[in-house]
Amino acid sequence: MRQFLLIFGILFALASLGAQDIWTEDWEAALQRAQRENKDLLINFTGSDWCGWCQRLSAEVFDTPEFRSQAPRNYILVKLDFPRSRPQTPQVQTRNRGLANRYGVEGYPTIFLADSQGRPYARMGYQAGGPAKYLRDMDNHRSRKDTVWDLLRRADRETGLARARLLDEFYTQAENLGSADFFVEVIDQIVALDTRNEAGLREKYSIKKELETLKRSLDERSNWTEVLRRLKTLEDRAQQAGQVVLQQDVLVVQAAINMNALDNKSEARSLLERVRQLDPRSRWGQLAADVLPRLR
Repeated sequence: MRQFLLIFGILFALASLGAQDIWTEDWEAALQRAQRENKDLLINFTGSDWCGWCQRLSAEVFDTPEFRSQAPRNYILVKLDFPRSRPQTPQVQTRNRGLANRYGVEGYPTIFLADSQGRPYARMGYQAGGPAKYLRDMDNHRSRKDTVWDLLRRADRETGLARARLLDEFYTQAENLGSADFFVEVIDQIVALDTRNEAGLREKYSIKKELETLKRSLDERSNWTEVLRRLKTLEDRAQQAGQVVLQQDVLVVQAAINMNALDNKSEARSLLERVRQLDPRSRWGQLAADVLPRLR
């Protein structure tokens, strides 16, 4: 009997050890496995030993038996960690920083759902509600991914302005899904296809590219007076081009700078109020409506 219990205990320990190994930190191996097993990727950009929201997401969702048993059926789970005390090799640190920049990660936790090639189709983060809600939202995103990729496939069959318009539609969808940072090369393609701005896309995406370049250059040493001047110029161009959502994009960046870098909540409120008034139904309009009451 004792021998049986010992064997059972060993088997249980081994099973438990295997259950813990549902995440990989090897990016290249994850891609290869996703393609081999025809699965998507769940990419978890995290600060495991310091980020409170990351730890809450792990405790409330990722470490639960329900998530651990269901998520691996459709996803290869990839953990890209940015710890402060846990040691990492310089190679891993460099790789993770490069991937964070490629995916446009600005904070933690940031979760991407991506196809087997690593192309993201949804951006997530911490959310309350436990594993059932998280898994349900993942399924909803996954069920819509083919609609997004279909736009790219259709664009590949077109040329000229027809291709530019489909790429514009694709990029707009990617923005709505929070994955546009991964597809910045699409901006250059659209600009090149609409050389004379016949579809109004060259100016729209020239502004967008300047905005994205400016955002990526910002740090604590930035000259905020000069940054705000450049943003005002981009805002005026977006307004003249009739690009309301793009104008909102610029105003949101201005508001964030005033609120976080300059501690000017009054100006931030004014800018967000303009965002809300421009189009209250857009994603930025809804965000402004949600944030404004908290700034009073």
